[in-house]
Amino acid sequence: MWRIYSPAKLGVRIRTSRDRLTSQLKAGCQAQGLRLKLRDVQYLKEPDLNNELERLADSLVQTFKPSVAANALFVKRLAFRHESEVRAVIFNEAAPQVGHGSGLEVSVSPHELIQSILVDPRAPEPYVQAYRHYLVEKLGFKGPVQKSGLYAEREPLEVL
Repeated sequence: MWRIYSPAKLGVRIRTSRDRLTSQLKAGCQAQGLRLKLRDVQYLKEPDLNNELERLADSLVQTFKPSVAANALFVKRLAFRHESEVRAVIFNEAAPQVGHGSGLEVSVSPHELIQSILVDPRAPEPYVQAYRHYLVEKLGFKGPVQKSGLYAEREPLEVL
């Protein structure tokens, strides 16, 4: 997945838990009167996905509700099930049916949310050191900041 999501070889992966994410987002949403849905993505065969999306669309034509519209964001094609994705959707229940908003901002405490940071295994070592210095020394991050060991050389196995 590094090759897909970090084409410049400088990406980072942050680790958190569902509990931390839920806690941080709920607090931010409650402060602004927003709603949160946090769920595992459901991976469906294409005909089932199309049926589910058509069902949601039919429901929304009858009565538009942002909470129902958000459900469309929790389904994906079966081909992506390897992602084992969890999605958080934040919305305003009073949002208009048409028109484009400017987006929503929700405050979280990154020190409470993030447990660890992993740098792309293909990143040059000076970048990894720069990330570590900035995150730990300048921002006060307390968790580990390290390079992914995905492509690290391993000791050869000896078969007897």
